[in-house]
Amino acid sequence: MRKFKIDFETIKYPLIVMLIMFLFRGISNTVLSDGVIVNIDGNFKWIIGLMSIIQYFSTMVIQYLPLLFVVMYLSKKYNSSKLVLMFFVSFLLISTITAIYGSHNLPAIAYASFFEIDSLSYFRPGNVEVILKPYRIGFFASLISGVIVAFSYRWTNARTKYALFQFIDKNVLGIIYVIVLSFIMGLFLSVAWPFVIKYLFLIFDWIAEDITNPLHTLIYGFFDKILSLFELSALNRETFWYSSLGGSWMSNAGVNYLGDVSIWQATLSNEVFSGGFGRYLTPYYIINLFAIPGYIIGLFSLYTDKRERYNNIILASILIAFTFVADLSVPVEILMFVIAPLLYAFHLAVSSLIFGALHGMGLFLGSVFPDGLAGVTLGNGFEFISYFKNHNLRSTLVTLIIIGIVILIIYIFATRLYYRYLAIGLINKFDIEAYVDELDKIVGGISNIEEINSSPFRLSVKLKRPQMFDYEFLETTDIGRVKETRTMYSIYYGTASTIIRQEVLLRKQLQEDEF
Repeated sequence: MRKFKIDFETIKYPLIVMLIMFLFRGISNTVLSDGVIVNIDGNFKWIIGLMSIIQYFSTMVIQYLPLLFVVMYLSKKYNSSKLVLMFFVSFLLISTITAIYGSHNLPAIAYASFFEIDSLSYFRPGNVEVILKPYRIGFFASLISGVIVAFSYRWTNARTKYALFQFIDKNVLGIIYVIVLSFIMGLFLSVAWPFVIKYLFLIFDWIAEDITNPLHTLIYGFFDKILSLFELSALNRETFWYSSLGGSWMSNAGVNYLGDVSIWQATLSNEVFSGGFGRYLTPYYIINLFAIPGYIIGLFSLYTDKRERYNNIILASILIAFTFVADLSVPVEILMFVIAPLLYAFHLAVSSLIFGALHGMGLFLGSVFPDGLAGVTLGNGFEFISYFKNHNLRSTLVTLIIIGIVILIIYIFATRLYYRYLAIGLINKFDIEAYVDELDKIVGGISNIEEINSSPFRLSVKLKRPQMFDYEFLETTDIGRVKETRTMYSIYYGTASTIIRQEVLLRKQLQEDEF
């Protein structure tokens, strides 16, 4: 239980920042899209410049937020600012090693510039000029550096004050460990990561062998969700959206278009709707506009206190409105993955099925936005509505809305089902008895509870005799946070809170029946 609390409390603030950045990027992408930018009057051209700045800024923050998250986690866990420097030394050294010693024969998308800075170098033999870029390793790069720093800090911190030759203290020794281990890991990744890319692109090639097969689209959807979770979605999206693996189409003018996105834009302007393109973007209209709002509604419906639930309706409404202009699937999926892994597995399975099912039903609806992944706002609500102007797409839109409503209802019930019955986990779900016994001792007995309410992450109890609250026993538990007000105690039990409340009410009812 304590592990959850550390993870959730640490990830909460970065997720809020990520949510805001996705909103900013969604708004800027919408304004800069072809359907909006042409309508901006000459007197308001400054808006284009402002939106371009916001788009670049928000994209950069989103890209490097996982890195800052790991830094924040390390400094909080070990209560030392020295780990910040140690982490950046490790991260930069690993990136540098993979750039210099790594393979230069991988697909271009397999490399990523650090803050978009490239450097030139001359390789021997032959003095061949190449651009040095580290591998695109996504969140794994931050995670690897974090593990190296945590190990080095723990190992050296357990030593005496002077750890080496009596004049190198444990902090200096820690950074030496970080440098050595990062250098070794950089060399290992230089050799091993190309094999990961190789086998991943073998899967991409298999998908591209028959892009008309719904099963292949389903597999694409599965990898799209997994890779986006670990900040690697550029690998599949750039490959299928803008290259020949996503298909090719030649216009009547003899222009050949490559990639799912490029072809959709071309066929839309030529009023050709029978090619089946847009297949890799269509599911996001369902996921972003219906599935994610369904999860949000299900989450906020778990508040048992009517006044608290009413107050949170505004927040839920704002979040749902955000999904209309911004793709919030990644922050929500990270939240699911950390605090509700079984629910994330459900979401992963349903999302993959949506990719395959929509393809099998012949429902295709691409997206029009500036070239490049930075301009993407998947499942944009404004763009969805704008397609109603095209009579060729109206039947597709209506069908997608019907399917979306069904998905929304499924997600509401799935979310409520998870938090009411499965949030403890399939293996240790019977530990609920231990948590309720623990709560019984903290509050001075179940009979001392006058009122109990729950939300997705905490319990709120009102006691008949508050003086019986056992603070000394509380210190021995794994409960990470308790908030006290004049009338209530908020006890943060995490995702198990709803189940604990149900069990407490059951015990309370049994006690009353006995008397």
